Amino acid sequence: MPHAPRNEHSPGPRTAGGHHAADPLNGRPRRRIISTTSDMDTFLTSLASGELLHPAEWKEMTRTVATDDPGTRYGIGLKRVRLSCGRLAVGPTGGIPGYATLAFTTPDRSHRVVLSASLADWPADPRIGDPIDKILDDAICD
Repeated sequence: MPHAPRNEHSPGPRTAGGHHAADPLNGRPRRRIISTTSDMDTFLTSLASGELLHPAEWKEMTRTVATDDPGTRYGIGLKRVRLSCGRLAVGPTGGIPGYATLAFTTPDRSHRVVLSASLADWPADPRIGDPIDKILDDAICD
């Protein structure tokens, strides 16, 4: 299985056999071609290093707008976060009920973190999202 297994206590429809009907591949099409956290790290490193996009495309992708969350901005498929240690982290996040994925790097690529998790609930729930944010902060700021 190339993705985190679904948490058996997470919400969502079930098949007649009691298994979850939802599959992470039924989520939005982004990241469908990336199968493991190692692959996601390779993709993120290649993206941030300029191997995948022309400089103008990378500049457009990283152009961000402010959010209601201080220190956080969003661009085209990327989130930019100023962490507790002052470092800037850039990367994609995503989630569907039962799953969350994030991959962040510092602009110089010296610190990176990739996470794929099975969840008991929707990742936007602060009870779930706050601990994931702490993992990001701890990994990049360590």
